[in-house]
Amino acid sequence: MPVSYCELELRIEWRDMERYEVTVRFNDPTRDLESDLIPATEVNINCAELSLQESDSDAYGACLTRMLFGGPDSRVRRAFERARNTVQGGGGGLRVRLAIQRSAKDLHALRWETLRDPSDGTRLLMHDQLWFSRFLSSQDFRFRPAPERSRLQALIVIADPTDQVTRWGLASIDRQVEKRRANLAFESAQTQNGFRVNRTTLAEPATVVNIVRKLRELKPDILYIVCHGMLTREGDPRLLLEDDEQRGRLADGEDLVQRLKGMTERPRVIIMASCESAGDAAGGMLAAIGPRLVFSGVPAVIAMQGKISVESLGVFMPAFLVELAATGQIDQAMAVARSAIADRPDWWMPTLFMRLKIGRIWQSSAPVTQDFQKWRALALDIQYGECVPVLGPGLIEGLLGSTRDVARQWAERYEFPLAPRDRDDLAQVAQYLAYHQSKRFAIEELRRELVALIRDSYQDELQHIAETTSVDWRTGDVNVGQLDKLISALGKEMRQKDPRDPHKLLATLPFKIFINANRDNLLRDALIEQGKTPQVCLCTWIVSNGVPHVFGDPLPQIFTPSDMQPLIFQVFGNLEYPASLVLTEDDYFEFLIAVTRNEKDREVSVPPVVWQELTLSGLLLLGFQPDDWDFRVLLRGILKQNGAALARDRTRVAVQLSPIEGRILHPDRAIRYIQKYFNWHFQPQGEIETFWASPREFIEKLVQHYPDDGNGGGA
Repeated sequence: MPVSYCELELRIEWRDMERYEVTVRFNDPTRDLESDLIPATEVNINCAELSLQESDSDAYGACLTRMLFGGPDSRVRRAFERARNTVQGGGGGLRVRLAIQRSAKDLHALRWETLRDPSDGTRLLMHDQLWFSRFLSSQDFRFRPAPERSRLQALIVIADPTDQVTRWGLASIDRQVEKRRANLAFESAQTQNGFRVNRTTLAEPATVVNIVRKLRELKPDILYIVCHGMLTREGDPRLLLEDDEQRGRLADGEDLVQRLKGMTERPRVIIMASCESAGDAAGGMLAAIGPRLVFSGVPAVIAMQGKISVESLGVFMPAFLVELAATGQIDQAMAVARSAIADRPDWWMPTLFMRLKIGRIWQSSAPVTQDFQKWRALALDIQYGECVPVLGPGLIEGLLGSTRDVARQWAERYEFPLAPRDRDDLAQVAQYLAYHQSKRFAIEELRRELVALIRDSYQDELQHIAETTSVDWRTGDVNVGQLDKLISALGKEMRQKDPRDPHKLLATLPFKIFINANRDNLLRDALIEQGKTPQVCLCTWIVSNGVPHVFGDPLPQIFTPSDMQPLIFQVFGNLEYPASLVLTEDDYFEFLIAVTRNEKDREVSVPPVVWQELTLSGLLLLGFQPDDWDFRVLLRGILKQNGAALARDRTRVAVQLSPIEGRILHPDRAIRYIQKYFNWHFQPQGEIETFWASPREFIEKLVQHYPDDGNGGGA
């Protein structure tokens, strides 16, 4: 993933009347410095004068360009040309972010997409190497990057009210035609780029309730809405959706925004193929639905500034999806798609609103599984029982959400006082709660958070559990001791529905020892379902007055792990025993002291058989990030062994999610850093292979290769 672009941000703030200030900042990812090309510089933008040019998009763009960039000696123009020349000299692209502050709300209604090149007067945003977006900040910290580009889900919503012509006086929307058009757009991307999207079309009437219910059920990456839109006399946006009888019903855009805002997992991209969904000159961009969705926390929204033609949409959408599939960069895809309709009068109407600084929606490279060369070696190590899988947070985030999301919610709820960059660190925020209240309070909050998430996200699954068992988890209190049972019941339901569940697949392989850095029993349950008898052992890290606190059943005195009787070593505790949980920063420090104190205490904390296997075997790290507390403490306390050079011939693999925006400032540089990080720390044991994919994708490939290359069991 080579760095191939630079970033230019134009930030506009209101001063008074029609006077505004523009600040231009430039960033070259190959350098560590970010340059202020110009400080705050006054510009005059006359909205009334622009409104006189609305019938001619080219004249409008020329007028707006003159107001923003000024003459040849303008500081804003010189700064822009300097940035573009720097990029052209290096052969890369220029990402332009227009950040209009809320104080300058009148500017949101302007047609910035019509800007001209200040040097030659051509349409500025028709250049493939210039990627433009309207950048809007959000107070919502959550962003769930898609780890698997080839496994995406789209929900298609088509509102075709039976009375839209007779009552509303609007052109009819042909549901079948629009469905076919949307599917062809997605299929064109798949044909050219191997970009697979599972598509679901809403079969029920397109009510807000039905749309939100389907979003909760599918958790799609892309929401594609086709409907009529309009603005009221007051400038409030409305969508013409449907009621339960499929008659037309105006839906308040704010209603949809608020419902999405309350969801744990929102779409990464919302495409609104509805006229005026981005507002118009009279209504104002800030009040329209597209920007509001971004303010509420949706990463990227594509909306239309006016009544875009069906023909233009039919060309724009396939071009956009093909490019997005190839690059993962949504602003770059917009530039290519806009060029595809350059000869149409409504070419400027598609508008991209983003809260992402870099614009990467999902990892863009071809599946790395094709480049991984050590399937045979890894399968052989597993066959001979010389590989230890280490399960990290990435293995369960798809089911129980991210600890970073939990941390952000706690930080907001309890007014966490430290810097914003620490708000997604669960150990730090839990430490604050422990000091402010108690550790028991932090554990109780974790229970409440997980129960609420499960009940909100898995309503159908919980209903099925209630129908097939005597336990109804949908209502009533779920105390700390019962949380593990709830997660186990949900895990069983999900494994029955999903034959490629990662725990289910791992349980089919002949591993003798598992190191589980998660706090659940999903792996134990999956092993039992495979007819195995796992032994679970918790790390003994709590010591009072020299006496270690042992949680759970001790291992038999004479115990040799095997394929059919594997050992699960729970490193950081287990939800079945809440007091065992390593949760706060103090817990992690005490854990490190407990497992590194001396050789005798190390054997009390960690079973000798685990030390032995780590010394002699290869490693399979599944779903860790180097900046996570779990990984750093696990690495320092357990994984790095003095005698581990004995296992230099064994295979070591770190399965890494691609570092995507929302967590990493510069993903391309982060990838190089992470590769060096792993090899640096595991250098005595030999190099570690870094596999860029999700744990789920890797495990699926591993199970496919194991029977062929390892000559062993497998699925």
